[in-house]
Amino acid sequence: MPAFPRIDCLEIEGSSSLYLGAHPFEGLEEAADANQKCERLEEYITLVRSFSIETFVVLLPETELQTANHGCNLLYQYRNRGLSVVYFPIENFGVPDAIDKFDELLKTIAERLKQAPVLVHCLSGCGRTGMVASGFLIRLGSNVEDAIARVNRVHPKASHTVKQILFLKEYRKWLKQRNA
Repeated sequence: MPAFPRIDCLEIEGSSSLYLGAHPFEGLEEAADANQKCERLEEYITLVRSFSIETFVVLLPETELQTANHGCNLLYQYRNRGLSVVYFPIENFGVPDAIDKFDELLKTIAERLKQAPVLVHCLSGCGRTGMVASGFLIRLGSNVEDAIARVNRVHPKASHTVKQILFLKEYRKWLKQRNA
């Protein structure tokens, strides 16, 4: 069976760590049978739990949940194994529909991080995962460029699209106006 997707750690001062990665079936052949999928998922959850992660933030929209996860209901499987799931679907290469909803997501992540580490994942762990991690740092006070650079240092797979960078700049502006 192929190796698990890389899981990177973004340390957050005064809080638990934010982990960044891809979905657990990345690299698994589509022809894998149900036993292989279950075995891989069990091993992945064991690995994730070794980091004391109890919450998954899943960014996959319904279409990707169905196609990328080999028929496995990933949200159900996580919950069935006692993990907490925050579901916030974003289209591949896309941005959230609303800045205030994005801020609510980041607020939820901050609350969860007070208890235990959190894992954020999309399909390959690049664009959407990096955007959420960068947004979290912006919410904590970083400027956009520094947030993206820090995420890129710890999570080399991160690759923000122009649309995502512009969204993060709008989010930073929104935060400044809200806090003025």
